[in-house]
Amino acid sequence: MWKRCSRARCGRPHGLPHTLILASVGSPPTCRFVPLHHLRLLLPLLVALPLRSGRAQDNSTSTSPETGTITGLVTAQETGASLPAARVSVVGTSLSALAGSDGRYTVASVPTGTYRLRARLIGYVVTEVAQVVVTAGGTTTENLQLPTLPITLQEVVVVGYGTQVRRDITGSVASVAVADLKGTPTVNTVDAIQGRTPGVDIVTTGQKPGDGVRVRVRGTRSIKAGNDPLYVVDGIPAAGISDLSPNDIESIQLLKDASATAIYGSRGANGVVLVTTRQGGAGPTTFTYNSYAGVQRERSRLRMMNGPEFAQLKREANRTVGLYHCPSGVAACDSGDAQLFWPVELSSIKAGRSTDWQDLVFRGGRQVNNEIRITGGDERTRFALSGGQLTQQGLLKGQDFTRRSVRLNFDHLLSSRLRVGSSGSLIRTYQNQGRGDGVYSEALGNDPLGVPYDSTGNLLFKPTPDGQRVNPLSDVQNWVDERTRSMISGTLFSDYNLTSALNWRVNFGGNLNFYRRGVFQGAETQVNQGSSADAGLWENRTYEYTLDNILTYRPHLGSDHRLEATVLYSIQRQRAEDDTTHVAGLPYERQEFYDLGSAVHVDGVYSALTEWALQSYMARVNYGAHEPLFRPQAAGELRAHRKHRDRPVSNARVTDSRHLLVWRQRCGRLPSRLVAEP
Repeated sequence: MWKRCSRARCGRPHGLPHTLILASVGSPPTCRFVPLHHLRLLLPLLVALPLRSGRAQDNSTSTSPETGTITGLVTAQETGASLPAARVSVVGTSLSALAGSDGRYTVASVPTGTYRLRARLIGYVVTEVAQVVVTAGGTTTENLQLPTLPITLQEVVVVGYGTQVRRDITGSVASVAVADLKGTPTVNTVDAIQGRTPGVDIVTTGQKPGDGVRVRVRGTRSIKAGNDPLYVVDGIPAAGISDLSPNDIESIQLLKDASATAIYGSRGANGVVLVTTRQGGAGPTTFTYNSYAGVQRERSRLRMMNGPEFAQLKREANRTVGLYHCPSGVAACDSGDAQLFWPVELSSIKAGRSTDWQDLVFRGGRQVNNEIRITGGDERTRFALSGGQLTQQGLLKGQDFTRRSVRLNFDHLLSSRLRVGSSGSLIRTYQNQGRGDGVYSEALGNDPLGVPYDSTGNLLFKPTPDGQRVNPLSDVQNWVDERTRSMISGTLFSDYNLTSALNWRVNFGGNLNFYRRGVFQGAETQVNQGSSADAGLWENRTYEYTLDNILTYRPHLGSDHRLEATVLYSIQRQRAEDDTTHVAGLPYERQEFYDLGSAVHVDGVYSALTEWALQSYMARVNYGAHEPLFRPQAAGELRAHRKHRDRPVSNARVTDSRHLLVWRQRCGRLPSRLVAEP
């Protein structure tokens, strides 16, 4: 309500035209003199202001307005399971509440009136309910059902020691959908994301079954140092993810810019691959069986000469230098062939026999995978148990790969504030490489007039008298290169809400890796050429553990402001033992590499011990604000550790006695980064 001020109280300035003097009831007596020619600009405001000011006046006259309560249950629309930690807010006010472990929420001290409720939870669609009436002293019950996001990974992204909604991410993070992993039947999980993430080059290191891949994030950064990215599985650094089953993976994120270095130190300079494994869910126990089978064939073969073509080439080559003598005008004669060809070649020429060595070493490849998964749980306990076996038969004889794996993920809500859980996996792989690609090279270099078997069907070591060539099938039979790996990994975590805004999480993860490579080369192989057999054994045992303490602060600042602060203290330790033995002159070949002590000669013995430890600190602050016309964001990260050294990213440096701090300021909506190095 507006009224005309007293002229005696305010007075009238001299030299001004007649003015309209306004004052607000309930505020200190003030006067403003508005020229009449400006009055037309104020008329729209005079029409609207009495309504709003009247409402403010009514509120001011009531010192303790009557209030009510809104309560209810938040559940998932698809399964009906309760959704703990869902935030329910009253639109237009600062009132909100967090759903408890049973999914129930209570918003107290709500002024009487009609409101709109809004429910939010990461991974679910934001849901609103209108026409919620609150009466004085009454309790209004309103249950909320949240549908699952159709593309969850595009909304919630793992960014290292936490998660963020994609719209709040200021760094370069690439995500790979689970459907892309399942739709590509590959042995190597990394190979399944090839060509799906920009800036990431993935190249297979070999064509043998079980061969790994080489990953480069935004190119090669160092000539001498390693260029592989850092792999993190369920928050714990790992040696790689090649042996993980794609069906055990829930999501894959790749950190590609300087934020990876800011979070993980110099270990993340080549990028970081974050892997989250699949967890159980509330609902009935589900049994899933997944199986597929496939066949492989070589894409093409080299066009090689057959027996008659090779014989004619040999005749013409020797005729050119005067070593093949036949009557004039005769292309081939028995007298000339008898002087030029070996007896086995003459026999093949007379019989019209030709040997396709490529056909002898090639075979049809196949790949078979069988997996079973059991998932389930309730509102407090969730579990996921999976086991599987993958077998792959290579295109070259003597090469195959087998992987067997078991994984268990479990978590339990002990109270409304404390959640504990664990995950463990056992993976065993067998890879037989034989001579490798040398078998194919041997097949290409052999004489098509030679024969692989004698008259009784036994394998011939020398298809021809050529001292440099051996039967490639003999290498397949007598050359063994067996590589086995056993990996045991486990993670324990506890997640405790100290307050509604402060969370403390402890992660402990351990990895045991046992690798053994046994090589046996018999007497009848290309390398030994009939001499005594030799063998070698390489063994590696790696023990590693990681302990993380993470504090996360997420205060509720309303719907238009978001603040998250993370502090980390981490220690990591690794111990690796290596042993190598190579011998020659084995008395019998059936022992292969299992009895090296019986050899006549010990060519070499080697052993080594490698240990390292890492202590790290990290702090990160993310802030975001949402307004109708703009959305400013800021982020800062600080990382320091004692082992590695980060390369500076700008020429602005601040140095103290312990760390070198490098501050980089970006423009616009890009974040500010703080990177530390010892």
